[in-house]
Amino acid sequence: MSSEARELTKAVLRGLVPLASGHYIVYDRHPDAPKGFGIRVSKTAKTFIVKVRHGARVVTSTVGRYPDLSVGRDVPNEKNARFVASELSRRIRGGENVAETQRSATFEAQANAKTLGDLFDDWVEQYEVERETKKKLSKKNTLLAVAKAKRRLGSLVLLPAHEVTFLKLKAAFTAIAKDHQTAAEQTVRWVSTIYNRANERMELAADGSDVNVRLYRNPAAHFGRQGLLRSRAELENDFRAKGARNPLTDDMLVFRKWLDYVLSARETLSGRSASDYLLIALIMGYRKNEVKRLRWFDSVDAKVDKFANWVDLKRNEIVLNDTKSGYQHVLPIPDYCKQLLTERLEGRPNNCRWVFPAVSKSHLRKTEHYTDSRSFIAGVKKAVGLSFSEHDMRRTFGNVANLIAVPDSIIKQLINHRQAGGVTSIYTAQTRGQLLEVLNKIESKILSFASSRLKPTFG
Repeated sequence: MSSEARELTKAVLRGLVPLASGHYIVYDRHPDAPKGFGIRVSKTAKTFIVKVRHGARVVTSTVGRYPDLSVGRDVPNEKNARFVASELSRRIRGGENVAETQRSATFEAQANAKTLGDLFDDWVEQYEVERETKKKLSKKNTLLAVAKAKRRLGSLVLLPAHEVTFLKLKAAFTAIAKDHQTAAEQTVRWVSTIYNRANERMELAADGSDVNVRLYRNPAAHFGRQGLLRSRAELENDFRAKGARNPLTDDMLVFRKWLDYVLSARETLSGRSASDYLLIALIMGYRKNEVKRLRWFDSVDAKVDKFANWVDLKRNEIVLNDTKSGYQHVLPIPDYCKQLLTERLEGRPNNCRWVFPAVSKSHLRKTEHYTDSRSFIAGVKKAVGLSFSEHDMRRTFGNVANLIAVPDSIIKQLINHRQAGGVTSIYTAQTRGQLLEVLNKIESKILSFASSRLKPTFG
């Protein structure tokens, strides 16, 4: 770094040329300039600085950038770099930590400038960065839920974040709840998450400094205390009262009709994929996207496709890498499921990589894998007289496992729920052979509800 001294004028400032690398400082010889005042010229910017001795140390402080600040008697004080530098010099000599003060002012300005919508966007950006850092896929459902919450809030997202109050959020909550109580509650919970994460970011940014960070008041914090949000138990009771989130086995006769309909649909070309998809989800206890995104093992490059879910019939296992919990989930395949999957492999069209390829041939379809279950499910509902969701396959799996007295710890392992036992749960995890035995029992119990006693033709 080189330096020189000359009187700074507007013409001199305009003529300062950056070096190819590094920077240099030109100190100001003007009689009005405070001692140590000058301009640092780097490859990307011209920045006014002032160096002040305070006790045994020399403090270098940034005054501001050129041309935001300039010099000359015609320049007003708030834009005059010499005047601003003189004020900074005085404060430093008086013992003030100017750098911390400036940082506090920056934090304050940034916090005041951000709208609620900006906080939502910041959360999404941070979420995607964190998932990428951990080498995990960003969950589309999570991003979709955040986007929906932001959209429901309407014009509220345009307000500065520090101006969003409990009463304003409550008004938005009440308006949303008129049409959908659960959506209103989810929206408020997302707002709470967004504010908490914003405050966490500011605290981390100020960590190790003396900056007094002004945190946001979380307008969603009072909703729980005011009893405006249902508890988990209240939510489940409401769902039960409305007939939602029920395992299919709540009514055995209706479940038999349901199972007979789905099994018979396997014999039709139009219903084969939908029925196979529902049966795999039911017998394995999988979530809908875990089944729909299944691929054949020979189409997977483990080094590239780190988040692929696949079926390996040679090893008799299904491997899920893209899971809600983030943990890889590997299960052996029970007998009837293996027969079903073997038939699908034998009828595999053009070495398609998907176990359940898209049925629609439209060029407008968004994915190559199966997503076309809605019309089939509507047909089942009408024929059987039973309202159900795709996730009810998973609930039914858990219910059947309970019916045959499978221990909770094994059910959690089968559905890939996090065990509460920490290290202990690792030691008590079931072996592959033990899991296969349990899965075959669950599968047999499910199939026993059908009118015709189904048995695999091999296994």
